[in-house]
Amino acid sequence: MRARHGIWILIPLLAAAGAEPGMAPVASGWLRPQAGARKEGTPWAPRSLGPHRAAGQQGPQLLLDTGGHAGVVRQVLFTPDGARLVSIGDDKVIRVWDASSGDLLRTIRGPSAPGPAGALLAAALAPDGSTLAVGGLGVPCTAEHWGDIRFFDPRTGKLTRLTNVHRDAVTALAFSPDGKLLASAGADGLAAVTLVAVGRVERRWRDRDGALTSVAWSPDGNRLAAANEHGEVVIWTRGADEPGRIKAHGAEATCVAWSPDGKLLAGGGLDKRVRLWDAQTGRSQLDPPALKDGASALAFTPDGGRLLVGLGGLAGSPGGLGGLDLP
Repeated sequence: MRARHGIWILIPLLAAAGAEPGMAPVASGWLRPQAGARKEGTPWAPRSLGPHRAAGQQGPQLLLDTGGHAGVVRQVLFTPDGARLVSIGDDKVIRVWDASSGDLLRTIRGPSAPGPAGALLAAALAPDGSTLAVGGLGVPCTAEHWGDIRFFDPRTGKLTRLTNVHRDAVTALAFSPDGKLLASAGADGLAAVTLVAVGRVERRWRDRDGALTSVAWSPDGNRLAAANEHGEVVIWTRGADEPGRIKAHGAEATCVAWSPDGKLLAGGGLDKRVRLWDAQTGRSQLDPPALKDGASALAFTPDGGRLLVGLGGLAGSPGGLGGLDLP
């Protein structure tokens, strides 16, 4: 377990253990300002990021490239062939690594500005590895760009498309199993589905006030699950106007995952609990004892017999990995 260039080569343990390519999220907690504390027109940011600077406080910046990330790494993805890793983080840079040697293969830089503007909080790789989508805190720091999603060719680093979907920070991204659709979740409480080929938003759903923190497609691509800061797991079904809703946790829900056969839905939260439900009925299937820390990531093994749980890593707490054997 060598540390190279500021990230552990084995950070994406969930993916290495057999999860779907690109499904190794490092979740982040979200600021929850008290009523009246959040200024109008100010985006939310992960707890480890400072407040945005006011527009106009921009100028020349001296950037030092250390060959690795200079801030918190928010997400690490395996390419479908397992040969490369893609990492993003608070330093506003995308890095592509050789998964075997740990060598840095490519650095992709997006727009940047003083302060947190431009920080990358979410990423997803298309199932065929041809498209990388990233989002976070947009640049310039205006309402028109907070919710930008950028599409790159990870093999060349070329920006192929820019789409504005949300009115606040993009918190999670996921490609549909066929790669034709991109689901996104935002701090604006919106879940959206974008047609990747043309960059057109096909559908938007608004959850109740508050951030959505995670999003995941069912294996058949017909349902979309999201976690929200109210401790709920929300499920949208294609063709249905109203979502299903499960009161899942006693604190912010941080992650969701579907079993490989689509029969189970798992959710994790800051209440240090992981729960499983029947994906059709919403009935509880497993409610194991409390964890040592809040759950930050979930992934099923390919045979569905085990659920891997990323622990901690939220608001500066140390991270870890756990697992549940499923009946």
